[in-house]
Amino acid sequence: MFADLKYLKQHPFQLVSMIAIALIPLIYSAVFIGSMWNPYNETKSLTVDIVNKDDGAKINGEEINIGNKLEDKLKNDDNFDWQFHKDSKAAKQNIDKGKSFAYIEIPANTSKKASTLLDEQPEKANITVKTNPGYNYIGANIGGQSATGIEQKLSDEIRTTYTKEVFGSMKKLIAGNEQTIQALNDMNNAEQQLIDGNQQVQAGLEQLKPLNPNAVGQIAQGNTQVTDGLASLQENNEKLNNNLKANMQQSSDTHFEEKNAEYVADPINMKQQDVTEVENYGQSFAPYIIAVSLFVGAITFSAVYPVGKNMLTRNSVGQTFISKFLLYLIQSIVTSAILTLFLVFVFQIEIDDIVRFTFLIVLWGLASMFLVTTLTTLLGNVGKFLALMLLILQLGSSEGTFPIETSNGFFQFLNPILPMTYVIKGIRESIFGFTGAIPYHDAVIYLIILIVISLIVLFFSWMMKYKFPKTQTLD
Repeated sequence: MFADLKYLKQHPFQLVSMIAIALIPLIYSAVFIGSMWNPYNETKSLTVDIVNKDDGAKINGEEINIGNKLEDKLKNDDNFDWQFHKDSKAAKQNIDKGKSFAYIEIPANTSKKASTLLDEQPEKANITVKTNPGYNYIGANIGGQSATGIEQKLSDEIRTTYTKEVFGSMKKLIAGNEQTIQALNDMNNAEQQLIDGNQQVQAGLEQLKPLNPNAVGQIAQGNTQVTDGLASLQENNEKLNNNLKANMQQSSDTHFEEKNAEYVADPINMKQQDVTEVENYGQSFAPYIIAVSLFVGAITFSAVYPVGKNMLTRNSVGQTFISKFLLYLIQSIVTSAILTLFLVFVFQIEIDDIVRFTFLIVLWGLASMFLVTTLTTLLGNVGKFLALMLLILQLGSSEGTFPIETSNGFFQFLNPILPMTYVIKGIRESIFGFTGAIPYHDAVIYLIILIVISLIVLFFSWMMKYKFPKTQTLD
């Protein structure tokens, strides 16, 4: 029953090899997770060259330089290693040689074109962006994101500038209306005084009418016309005054201050809430690497340990079965324990349910070894090759990195079939504490079924080996 354990005791080198194999998933996970632990938080080390050629412009007599304003803002931004240039030659050499991850040029006419915003034919500013994806594709994508951020900052600056200008003009208009109303009030007072004076003149002319009726009558008639004209003018002024007051009343609750202009330029505050908390990229990537590393460990195990060899003196299939099952179980538990302890205490990954997590990776380690052993026992070296091919197919179909919807139809077809899909989703649930489209218990059931099927096939393959030993070519 313990033949395989006795075999390891009798062969120390083989025992050392098994210990080394148990460390392979740890080494694999540590290297990959460590190298990609938190790349998006380290973008401050990525160089982005800014070539600011903006000559500035005038808006309503006021000098503006949008390029310089952007440069001032970026100097306080530590998301990237911003390098500022006036000449493009050195910056172009940097992007060509891979010394920077983005080249962004702000043309000389940026502010000038921005000043046409309220013109009949407004012109958009053209920003030149260069990346080098051939040197580093991910780095180029991140560099491109910096350009998107700069585009947003420039757009915000233009909107803010012109909104402030429009609001300032509205304030001047309101102030002008107030002055107009005051002037109309003054005119009305003056016109009323003239009307009163004309009325007094009219009374005096009535007194002089007996002396020269014709002349006095003509003067009186002209004076009456003047009085009527003044009355009409006063009436029109009052209508205009009332209309202006009505408009002023309507706009009394409308404010055109600088803070209002800033609101119009940026009216939305977005609040993002995540249903799960992921500290960094390495933590999100860990389920994929863990699943892959355990399968790699199983392939290595089958290559080093004589999985098809009977360690018993008697050809007892049952005892052989139990012996190898115990060995595989111990190997899986040890490997999973080492991996779990490393993730928790070295990488300090917070696992929501460590019991479910540990149970699942033990189960996956066991399933991987039985699956690979079954292929190896049945087909020898061909089985080892098939195990490697199975690993490769799972790398592309398990949705460990990008959503499976972004893959082609072939990998989408394999996704619900191959075991690593379920393992990765189960590990994610146990780490981050949520229930996904493929629940944790589905992953457990899938692996148990896989283990049972592998054990059944393995049992009958050993039976056939012992019954027809000459026909077998097993390792």
